[in-house]
Amino acid sequence: MIEEKAVSEKMVVIAGNSYKINFPTVGQLIDIKVKEMQYSKGYIRELLLTELPDEMTVLLSLKVLAATEVLIPDLVKDLKVDRLRDLRFDDFTEVMKVVGGEVLPWIYEWQKKIQETK
Repeated sequence: MIEEKAVSEKMVVIAGNSYKINFPTVGQLIDIKVKEMQYSKGYIRELLLTELPDEMTVLLSLKVLAATEVLIPDLVKDLKVDRLRDLRFDDFTEVMKVVGGEVLPWIYEWQKKIQETK
């Protein structure tokens, strides 16, 4: 068990709406990875190995899209779209900035601490 008290929730603001995100459950972490694979059509490994700017943007978009759909499902209806994939990329940049810049690093930080306890 982690000795430090984990921050189990995070508040973020996207498009003027506040969302409370709980630290993902095991199932949610699995769902995020499965969605990443589905959206990449199995090419996520190739995207990881290719360090070209376009591919890195696509990779980050996949990670943000998957995490957002699992952790912030209300965002879709608040943005009045059927799917986050339907957003124009310029409208998706705020989601990328918040989820990619705040949420994913928060999750990765705790995953790293959990790995260190093994």
